[in-house]
Amino acid sequence: MNTKYLLVLLMWFIIPWAYTQNIVSGEYFFDTAPLPGSGTTFSVTASADVTHQMTIPTTSLNAGFHNLFIRVKNDLNVWSPYEGRMLYILEPTALQYPDIVAGEWFIDTDPGLGNGTSFSVTSDSIVSSTLTIPNTLSPGFHNLFVRVKNDEAKWSPYEGRMFYVLENQSLLTATIVSGEWFINSDPGTGNGTAFSLSHSSTIQTSIAIPTNSLPAGFNNLFIRVKNDLGKWSHYEGRMFYKLDLEFIENKQVESGEWFVDTDPGTGNGTAITFPSADTISPLIDINSLGLVTGTHNLFIRVKDAASKWSMYEGREFTVCDNILATPTIIGDNQLCSGESLTLDAGIISGVLSYLWKGPNGFTATSQAINISNVTEFNEGTYSVVAVRGTTTCDTSNSSSVLVMVNSIPNLTITDPSSVCAPITVDITTAFIDNNNVPGSAAYFTDANATNVLPNPQAVAVSGTYYIKKTSDIGLCSDIKPVVATINNKTTSMIDQTACESFTLNSETFTTSGVYTQKLANSVGCDSILTLNLTVNQPTTLTLTETACESYILNNETYTSSDDYTQILTNAAGCDSIITLNLTINSVDATVVASENTITATETGASYQWIDCDNSNVELAGETSQSLVITASGNYAVIVTENGCSKTSVCTQIEFVGVSDMITKNGFVVYPNPSSDWVTVTVSSELLGSTYRIINSIGKTVLTGVFTEVSTLINLEEYPAGVYLVRVGEQKQQPFKVVKK
Repeated sequence: MNTKYLLVLLMWFIIPWAYTQNIVSGEYFFDTAPLPGSGTTFSVTASADVTHQMTIPTTSLNAGFHNLFIRVKNDLNVWSPYEGRMLYILEPTALQYPDIVAGEWFIDTDPGLGNGTSFSVTSDSIVSSTLTIPNTLSPGFHNLFVRVKNDEAKWSPYEGRMFYVLENQSLLTATIVSGEWFINSDPGTGNGTAFSLSHSSTIQTSIAIPTNSLPAGFNNLFIRVKNDLGKWSHYEGRMFYKLDLEFIENKQVESGEWFVDTDPGTGNGTAITFPSADTISPLIDINSLGLVTGTHNLFIRVKDAASKWSMYEGREFTVCDNILATPTIIGDNQLCSGESLTLDAGIISGVLSYLWKGPNGFTATSQAINISNVTEFNEGTYSVVAVRGTTTCDTSNSSSVLVMVNSIPNLTITDPSSVCAPITVDITTAFIDNNNVPGSAAYFTDANATNVLPNPQAVAVSGTYYIKKTSDIGLCSDIKPVVATINNKTTSMIDQTACESFTLNSETFTTSGVYTQKLANSVGCDSILTLNLTVNQPTTLTLTETACESYILNNETYTSSDDYTQILTNAAGCDSIITLNLTINSVDATVVASENTITATETGASYQWIDCDNSNVELAGETSQSLVITASGNYAVIVTENGCSKTSVCTQIEFVGVSDMITKNGFVVYPNPSSDWVTVTVSSELLGSTYRIINSIGKTVLTGVFTEVSTLINLEEYPAGVYLVRVGEQKQQPFKVVKK
């Protein structure tokens, strides 16, 4: 019950002691202030501001009111002024059944025990309650007081807190728009030193405060802000300490002294000698002979060149009559990332356990520790003490070792570009270390790194090699393969026979010979190609030929005059080009028959008439273009022209006398064929009729009228050919006349 009650009273102490240095330690004491450093110490986390919670024993205090004081020390060994709180120690009998059963509150003025505004609580030795305070108070500062009553009807002293009632509730949502600060004395709202800030309902800002004009020692900094309604807040203050620069500047520490437990007065301690310096780290041998077994305090202070002594700094130590042996740590403290850390403190007689401490909160109680797959997280100092009991003397001195976890090189290999022999490959530039670990690289022909590659800057043989990088610290390594490719040139030969020319790889050759080409093979190296070339030429032949009707050359028949070309293959396998200038002479062996006359239509030729009914015997003397028969039969003509002869088909014709022809047709024309004059004899019925001479294209070339039975018509001026003689108005059949 006693412990709980004291926790309520002593739970929090906030030290608003502002320095530019960090607070590093603290101490407390009751009622009477001892020398700084002589109170009961407590540890804090180094910071410019600290909030600390602790439980303080009160068994040595008498019942009644007491004052608890706290002060802290910064990293310049300067102690703060102390901060105090009053507390009340109850009589032991009052702590037997002190359940709180009721409570009351009042504002500003105490109405007397039991006359405040009551609030209900759940009966217990510790209570927590939420109060609702009506907002009928006038604007400004007020004090709220609370007290409770126990189950013996005894009231506690009241506990108070100051608060402020705003004049306008809109101030709760107002925006802070400006601020000012002042030191020590309030110049009045709006008269401080202004500082800028971002407009907001809450602010957090940094302000540079000049202190050149301030006196050395304790000062108070106050800050207040103004909202967008023009209302100023009440100020908030913090105490700070300004160092005497004249005291500390250019004053080197020249000497020092130490003493144990009791201060003999400045200059009366045991002297410490060291070279003058701004800061010192002396190593002092403290003679503990004459000190009783138990806890003692060692104090040190120093003096500067101006003969000014510092405040002393103290540390607690214990004198033991039987000290445990200090552990000896065995194990490898240089590791590669991923390896296992094993440290052994050794066997010490009488030890119950070991206490290991290491980086990032590591602890262990075994003789040996093992951490697998270590990383940089595990790097740092590992310390161990041996423990045989619960007192200070049951713990050995600490032994420590600095463990370094070294990075492993992480190689990325880029295979070098292939080259063509005799060029070599440099594999020393084929890698990067992604971890950038300082170290050196070596080159091998095997993955086990046993066979060293003699000349990695000039590899001449294709293959897989290995690069191994080892760190300078810890001998951590990574090995990776690298492929070197050295390609060779190729050679080839072609024997080729061609006609006229030969094209190889876009290059054309026209004469026989041996040629060389340098190309690139499939791997990009030289490909030497040798060409043994024989170039044969084509042959040409021109023929001028004349033939009758048709001409056959190399099984190809031609029937008309023209220039022809044949492409054959000669004995060398090349083209044999024959040009044929051909003249074909054709003979027209057609005939026309008219009454007793057969006429060959071809003019200007030689003629020989034959008797088809008498074995084609030639008719003697019948060599004219026309044959006038004297007897019926089958007749043909052999027409010869330009050295070519052709026999007409046999034509059957029946002999008709002149009178019969006139009787049959009304007229007769003779001689037929004729070269100039023809005679037309007509019947008496056709006298007075017209006649027309029509050429082969249907054009009338001559007209006339029969005035006599026989009429001569001159055809001499007309070209050779076949003409029609038409008599009358289309009633008589036309008569064919051949003009020679």
